[in-house]
Amino acid sequence: MSDGTALIYRYDGSFDGLMSAVYEAFSDKKMPESIVPQGDGQTFLFAEKEILSDRAVSQKMQDYIRTKVSQFALDNVRKCYFSNAEEKEMLILKYILLGVKHGKKVDTMLADDVVGQMFFVVKNFSNEAHFYREFLRFSENEGVLASVIEPKNFVLPYIVHHYEQRIGNLDFLIYDKTHKAVLVHKNHRSEIAFVEGFELPPPDEKERFYRELWKGYYNIIGIKERYNEKLRMNLMPKRYWSCLTEFEDMYDKKTRSITENNKNRLIG
Repeated sequence: MSDGTALIYRYDGSFDGLMSAVYEAFSDKKMPESIVPQGDGQTFLFAEKEILSDRAVSQKMQDYIRTKVSQFALDNVRKCYFSNAEEKEMLILKYILLGVKHGKKVDTMLADDVVGQMFFVVKNFSNEAHFYREFLRFSENEGVLASVIEPKNFVLPYIVHHYEQRIGNLDFLIYDKTHKAVLVHKNHRSEIAFVEGFELPPPDEKERFYRELWKGYYNIIGIKERYNEKLRMNLMPKRYWSCLTEFEDMYDKKTRSITENNKNRLIG
């Protein structure tokens, strides 16, 4: 693929928009200098080309990746798109180019800088999604189960199916403070929407009662003689603790750490 005239691709930030941009690069046989979402404040010295999002083109590109490379590679592309990786759009384009060239064996080429970086990004994303499937705590507000999370990556699309299967007979919502997005599940249907602001109402008496029961259970089952803080942080990283009910009285949200006075309460 020839560089040709250096261009910056601008797209609408959606996955369909990004796939449309990738399709444009394949069609033009030119490697863009960068692919950036609209609203990105960076200033470039190159000419810009606006890429219109086209769902049919996006689907065509996805089918091409699935056929020429693999479904696994397409899954990697999706996870990378939802990640917080810098310049992820160009990483995705370069990864697809390698995949088309080498086929499904591309994901065994970990010595390649592009494949190695993609592997790292996908692993980081998958690990975080896994933690939010394991560690999420819900509170009940007016008959709706609600939770607040602060992920680095946009994991909501990758945890919704887990909670649909687990508690899909109940209405629930998960608010992502980092990305200002809320996942709402109601009447057995789920939808993700972006919101300017969202705040849960304070817990009522019933909810406070159940929270205290959970904290008491957590403290009682701890075995002081087997306390291992390093192991705990490996299995349950500290940055997730602010979202855990059992730590809410001990967690200093300003310093994002457990205060010394409350450390003993963590060991039961």
